[in-house]
Formats: sequence, C-alpha cells, structure tokens
Amino acid sequence: SEDEFESNFEGFGKSDNVPSYDYYEDAAMEEMPTYFVELAKSGRSRCVKCKLSKDGKKTKKTTFEKEQEGSAIEVNENTCTEITTTQTAAVSTTVKKATEYIPKSAIRVGSLDETSGTYGRWNHLQCWRVPSKVWSGLSDPTDPKHVYQDLIGMDEVLLKGVSCLELDDLDVFISHVMDSKNWAKRFKRKAKVAEDTKKRAASTGDDTTSSKRSKATPDETVKATSAITKSDSSSTSTSTALTKKKQKFVIPKPGQAGAKDASLMEGKRFVITGTFPEVGGGIGLSLGKDAVKKMIESFGGKVTSAVSGKTDYLVVGKEPGRSKVSKAESRNLPMLNVRTLQKLMYGETDFEAVKQAEPLKITSFSSGYGYNAIEY
Repeated sequence: SEDEFESNFEGFGKSDNVPSYDYYEDAAMEEMPTYFVELAKSGRSRCVKCKLSKDGKKTKKTTFEKEQEGSAIEVNENTCTEITTTQTAAVSTTVKKATEYIPKSAIRVGSLDETSGTYGRWNHLQCWRVPSKVWSGLSDPTDPKHVYQDLIGMDEVLLKGVSCLELDDLDVFISHVMDSKNWAKRFKRKAKVAEDTKKRAASTGDDTTSSKRSKATPDETVKATSAITKSDSSSTSTSTALTKKKQKFVIPKPGQAGAKDASLMEGKRFVITGTFPEVGGGIGLSLGKDAVKKMIESFGGKVTSAVSGKTDYLVVGKEPGRSKVSKAESRNLPMLNVRTLQKLMYGETDFEAVKQAEPLKITSFSSGYGYNAIEY
C-alpha cells in the first residue's frame, strides 16, 4: 500500500542499520573524467562543430569539412570533369550534411554531461580543440613518448579512453594533441573572493579590528566557556551516534560472506529505474546504476533497458522513471528496492516472498533529462 511504501522509505533515514538517501547523495558521486575519446559506435552521432545553424549557414568551415570538400573536388579533377560554381556549391552542401555525422569507427571526443552522467557533445577528432587542462599537463609536447605517458596519467581522471585506443588510432590522437594549432586558449577566471568578503563585511557592519571590540567580563567568559564545552560534548555525542548509523552499503559477491552462488538469478530479467546513492558510483541520473547492474549480473541475472513482456522484476531506486513504473504496474510485475535485492543475494528472503509482497506505491518520480522521465 501507499502508506507501507512511505514507511519503508522513511526507514532509510531513521533506521539504525539503513543510511538515508541524502547521506549518500554527495558521497556516492563518483569523480568522472571530463572528456572521453573513443571510436564512434555507429554513424548516427553528430559533430557539434559541424552542425548547421538554424538558418542553414556557417560562418566558418571546420577542418574536417575542408578536408572532405577538398577530397570530393580532387575526385572530380581526377575524372577530368569541369567543376562549375553550381557544382562546387552542391558539393559543399552535400559535404556539410555528410560531415555533420561522425562515421562509424572514426575517432570522436565528447564531454561529460553531469546531469545524465553520460558523455555527449561529440566532435570529430579534427574538430576537437584540446582543452587547456589537457595540453597544460603535457611535460614535453614535442616528444610522443612523453605525451603518451602524460595522457595515460590523465586516463580515468581527466581524459578517459586513451588506453583503449588501438595503436594506429592512438598515433593519430597523439599527433592531434601534440599540434599546438589544435590547442584551445587558456581562460583565466578572476578571483573575487576577497572582494566578496569585503562586501559582506560592509553590509553586515562587521569590524574586525581588535581596538573596537568590547571586552567580556570574567563572569561572561566563564559562562561562554561552559556553554562551548557543553556544545562540544553534545556535538561529539551526536557525531558518534551518526557514525554508528551510517553504514556503507555492502555489495554482495557470489559465494562470499554468506551470499548465494552465481546461479541465483539465472533465467531472470531485471529492469533498473531511478538512482541508487547508497550503492554509489557514477554521477547524475546514472548514480549507482552500473553498480546495481553488475551486482545483478554477477548472480546470473540479465538487465535490460525497458520493461517488456519478458521482464520479471523492476528494481526501484530514488525518484524512478514514471513510464517504467507504470508499465510494471500494468503487468503486475514485482517491484523491489536495492535493500530487498541485497537480502535476496544473502538468502534472507526469496523470490516467492518478493512476489507475494505488497506492490510499492510510488508517488515521487524523476523529472528525467530535459524533463523526460521515460528513460530513467
């Protein structure tokens, strides 16, 4: 029932054994690299630098467009075809439309979207301006070996995917990074901390000069010291109590620490929705999802992206997607949270009990990415 669901989730914040979502929200955010280089998985991703503006015009051609247009004209020259102005314009338009898409298996570089926790805003390698954070970290930009070592050092910290490139692609990528013509300008941000501090002090009327401070009497000093001592002791006890309550979520591993074996979930299909701060890993709308997916797969289960007739269970996290929950309810699918999933893996409950349990009534849903909760 709805009341039971609310009471269950209320326990995440008040139970001595179960930490709250809010406690893990910030701590679970995993530092993910800002940039990601890889080979395009399909020909459907678009280069943000090559995209046409709304009026269909571009003020400046990208390096990739120039290369592709030049190669198209060379083909016509090789076939001894006379190129007219109209033909040149047609070639240019065709090239613009074609080069907007990044070919499959071509090197592309994207940046992290902290909201969705995924990478986007892809660029052709030729269109990618090497950020100052990257090129300023090169110990010797003229030596390929040093550049390679520096880029590997940035892997999983600033620039992800370098270690996964094949040798030929790696050579091309390193050459692009070494060329200072491809470097983005360094922008210096003005430090306004001191100025803001002065403004706040002026607005509150604070005077930090010791000559203008009023001296406290001995009695007032004793009272203040006593109050501080009591406050410190109470805060210490509160901190100790909170430390006892806040226990990290332990990911079960098949056959270890009393967990069931790896065949526990064989033949069962799961769909995941919402975020899982208590589990951790990832960022934004992907928070905890990869960890929960790997956890299920380690016990033999299969995780799919959408609810269908083959789905057996819906794993519900914080602020789940409305569409997935609605589809699960219409199919009478069992819904469980990650704590129940953990109990299944430790044998503290079974699948039959999960099926017989009262269905979760969810009233708070994710607004999703761009206010689209379907995918999440």
